Amino acid sequence: MTHARPFAVLAPLLAAALLLTACGAEGPAPAPSSPSFLLAADPGAGVGVAEARARGAADDVVVVGRVREITKGLAAFTLVDLSQQYCGQTEMEGCPTPWDYCCTPKEELARNMIGVSVRAGDDVALGDVARDLRNLDVVAVRGRLVKAKDEVFLHATGWFRRERPTLPEGLEFPR
Repeated sequence: MTHARPFAVLAPLLAAALLLTACGAEGPAPAPSSPSFLLAADPGAGVGVAEARARGAADDVVVVGRVREITKGLAAFTLVDLSQQYCGQTEMEGCPTPWDYCCTPKEELARNMIGVSVRAGDDVALGDVARDLRNLDVVAVRGRLVKAKDEVFLHATGWFRRERPTLPEGLEFPR
């Protein structure tokens, strides 16, 4: 019994030494960086958000829309059909947040909006995958339409930015 005690004290020290040796002199490996989901080329003609929602489930689609909101900390954003004009699209005056579509009735906006989530491997840090996007960007998103209950979602594998609008002086996009 007296011999078990020194081993009990040394076991944690031995484990720590093995862990440090396994990590190497440079320390632990860095976390994998987020890949860019920005496609190198435009994926071609696609369907609008409203048509994609009506279509339901589909394996390989391209959906074209305007980014409404990028969900911080998640690999998700929402797209709005291009038929919907954002607040101040023709005249920005008086609208400090044109990307929120506050001038559009909520029911109409809901019918013309789709949630987009990015599907990547388990080793990808997904919190920063939408770094290539900004609110109001017009994008063509390649992915798979999934229907869950009465809602349709787009699981994206990549996107191509077709247009990036500018805001008048004094307005800034959220960060």
